[in-house]
Amino acid sequence: MLSYSTACRLEWFQRLYAQVAQSVEQRTENPCVAGSIPALGISWIMVTKRNETKAKPSPSNKSNSPKPTSPKKLPSTELLTRIKRAKDSLNSVAGNPLVALKAEGINSPLVITGGDELRAKRLTQWIAESFFAAPNCSVEKQSCAELSSNPRLDSFSSSLSSASLFASFRLIVLSHPDSLRANPAKRLGEILERTGDSNLIVIIAAGSDKKLLLLDHLPQGALTVEMSDFTSTELRNWIEKELLKQGHQGGITPEGTKLIADSIGNNLALISQELGRIALMIDPSTKIDRVLIEKNLLGGPEHTSFELIQALGTRNLPLAQELLQNLLEHGQHPLQISSFLSRCFRSMLFKISSQNSRADFVKSPELTNPWFMRNLTGALSRYSERRLRSIIETLGALDFQLKSSGLPPELALSLALPKLRAQRRQA
Repeated sequence: MLSYSTACRLEWFQRLYAQVAQSVEQRTENPCVAGSIPALGISWIMVTKRNETKAKPSPSNKSNSPKPTSPKKLPSTELLTRIKRAKDSLNSVAGNPLVALKAEGINSPLVITGGDELRAKRLTQWIAESFFAAPNCSVEKQSCAELSSNPRLDSFSSSLSSASLFASFRLIVLSHPDSLRANPAKRLGEILERTGDSNLIVIIAAGSDKKLLLLDHLPQGALTVEMSDFTSTELRNWIEKELLKQGHQGGITPEGTKLIADSIGNNLALISQELGRIALMIDPSTKIDRVLIEKNLLGGPEHTSFELIQALGTRNLPLAQELLQNLLEHGQHPLQISSFLSRCFRSMLFKISSQNSRADFVKSPELTNPWFMRNLTGALSRYSERRLRSIIETLGALDFQLKSSGLPPELALSLALPKLRAQRRQA
């Protein structure tokens, strides 16, 4: 049996426990709980730990602002399919081309990269004819080389934000984006974020092997389409269609298409030019075969000119003189031959100086044509950079001489040939 004093102490502790429990229950909002029992002269402070777990934010709640995303990319075949579907739905959206295209995920700006420039231009032309041929539409073309200064960029930005008086919908084609330096590229990228609801911007970046700074500053909604080179079968099919496009109904044999494809490659602009030249020489109903191509294309003055370059590269002067006479007999004027030689030597100099990071003149498609450079490969290794610079000076003087000298142009050109040979190889 407990003594009286022990029973009293036990009762005190029970009352103390009850009051502490009541204080904790009433003050769970505060991690620091204080209390006292005046009758017992006792006070206390309890620090309680909340029984709670912090919810881990889900990945989607980490930030209210969306992360910047890279432009969407689409294969060229898929783009063609979407354009066809958008064209079919044009009537159902009251002829609004931008609504029809956007419904298929074709947003502005649309950037066409890779492949051949002519192919990109033909694709843009198809878009223009399919969606922007109505009287309330317009097609505008602008070179990015003209947007290299802030005043020009301000004017371009203003034209996008203001409504056109003559067109409800506009297709704006921007070419040569590789001409933009870092700051104009960044500024143009910012402008393209606000193209308006009535404009479709198409940027033709195909056919360039230069880094495109604009691609690093495209808005999130941009759509990038990379056009790969044609396969052998696709290229032959394109050649047949291109011949029809040029009005030649006679067709071309499979051997003929293969010969052109093998000789020129994926340079569609050059193929189109050569097909047009051959088609003009023959009856529209004549089928173009291998013999016609060898006679009018591979045996033409341009190929003889490349052979002339190769002969000069090997220092074979008798052969070079013979090829020069062949060009003159084909009706080539000495100024034409001199101009062609100048392009060949300038292309080789650009190639060599670019490899040495010393290119001191502006890059142009004329100097970087892949098919052209392929025909100069053999001669390229035989000329030094110093020799090429000397030859280009010689050709500059020859051009003046052909125009103003008392010598017959044919003789002046023939006398200049020895100065165009490659340097002697050291044993």
